[in-house]
Amino acid sequence: KLDGVVLLSNVEGHYVGDPEYDEVMHELNRRKAVVFIHPGETPGLVEKTHQAFDPFVEYPIDTGRAFTRMMYNGALERCPDIRFILAHAGGNVPFLAERIGRLHYIRGAKIRWLRVIVDLIKNKSAGFELCREMYYDLADSANRFVLRSLQELVEPAHILFGTNYAWSSETAVPLSIKELESYDGFDQAALRFIESESARALLPRFSRR
Repeated sequence: KLDGVVLLSNVEGHYVGDPEYDEVMHELNRRKAVVFIHPGETPGLVEKTHQAFDPFVEYPIDTGRAFTRMMYNGALERCPDIRFILAHAGGNVPFLAERIGRLHYIRGAKIRWLRVIVDLIKNKSAGFELCREMYYDLADSANRFVLRSLQELVEPAHILFGTNYAWSSETAVPLSIKELESYDGFDQAALRFIESESARALLPRFSRR
């Protein structure tokens, strides 16, 4: 009866989407779970300053790594009923969505020509569409550069407001609200989705309350 599950992007270098987690993913898919992916410690970083870098640079990149693994290993296709929320606006996923989407057509050193042909006939990019099916939260990410990229990728119904409180400071939260509300790309209907309706659709128990 959980409303959702939180998974770290990686545990000691083993990423969400890697084959060793297939059993977990299949069970989450069976339950049609909401899964929030939050970045974990970046594997292999040994610099003395990495703890300072992680929240600002490495965390968003690691979220992108996890999503990329899911795309490459076919986890998104095998588990279509999981609704994924990617932390921090998906990290670098919106910016790299078209590039990441190409992994849908690659397996090892081989090109999956059947997928290429099918998408050419349909005039679509299935990998890119998988990027568009994700949900993206705005914790520490509600600024015009990120918002513009997200707006190009997904509808407001796939964007969720988040504050990152209490890890972000009390002054950062009202600043995020101000930046979101002053952004010129969303009308009031779009803001209503981002501020509440998107979350209500994903977590209906709270909507009933």
